[in-house]
Amino acid sequence: MEDKHEDVEDIESALSDSFIEDDDNDDSDNDDDNEPSTSGQDDGTRIQEPLTDQEVEELVAEFLEVESKAAEAQEALEKESLAKVESDVREELVQSLQGDDLETAVEDEMATFREEWENVLDELETESYHLLVCFFLQFE
Repeated sequence: MEDKHEDVEDIESALSDSFIEDDDNDDSDNDDDNEPSTSGQDDGTRIQEPLTDQEVEELVAEFLEVESKAAEAQEALEKESLAKVESDVREELVQSLQGDDLETAVEDEMATFREEWENVLDELETESYHLLVCFFLQFE
């Protein structure tokens, strides 16, 4: 069970190393307000500079990495994987709990497990979308 939580944490930490920068981290004290935008979405007058070949390769590599992690998250949410995790959780908790307490604890652990992986998958799908948009904007 701990291995699965470590996998979630590893993937979540990798998400923070994205090619795409989050707008959530904008600083009101940031002096970049006067710099030209590369998004081309500010006021329609700024031109997006094309990515270099190396940047495109990095973008594609990151996209493939994100897709691989998304596949891992989807696999973790498949019935067979969930059944294996539930079995492991039950085996671990049966040493200290019994009856309704055991069932409640197993249900809580599984709900937490599913929620964590669903959140990871949502984040990966969003990042994948942003990477694709960034890539395809190069061809407009």
